[in-house]
Amino acid sequence: MNTRLKASRRTIATLRTLLVALPLMVASSAHAFCVYNKTDKKISFTGEGFKGMKGQIGPNKSACCNWQNKDCNSSKKRTATLEAQLIAGYTQGALSYNGDWCGIFVQGAGASLQHQAGGYLVVERATKRDWNKPADETNPSFVVRSYGYDNKELSGYTCPASHKKFEPRDLLNFISG
Repeated sequence: MNTRLKASRRTIATLRTLLVALPLMVASSAHAFCVYNKTDKKISFTGEGFKGMKGQIGPNKSACCNWQNKDCNSSKKRTATLEAQLIAGYTQGALSYNGDWCGIFVQGAGASLQHQAGGYLVVERATKRDWNKPADETNPSFVVRSYGYDNKELSGYTCPASHKKFEPRDLLNFISG
């Protein structure tokens, strides 16, 4: 691949990141922890130890909770690390639900992911998914990016869940860029 094409792709990836991050930076500066669902599927979100924000988040919607609210963050510290459960592609039937757990596997408890109380999560489709193979941590359906209150990308997770947390640069293996 020639260097002009590579540079052009990097430029496009940077512009995409800025287009997604700019509205998120505004929301983050408002002192709210938010989950942004940038997919065409519902997601289910619940926080470990807080009741201020839980439930389903529709396609291309978001949900937020102020990090200073004790129902969302009992420590009321902006940099506190909180645990959450997130299921992407969530659908519910009469007796069961469907979807991909996101984060890191937790024995006997599905999966969990960490986020900063003053930060935000962005859920997006893994555009490089090979639909001819089953979804797993090397071929995810969705990725979750975790950002701090300062808009710095802290870590990433796959959906379905994996056995490790990903560095932000590693998520580029799963999405167009």
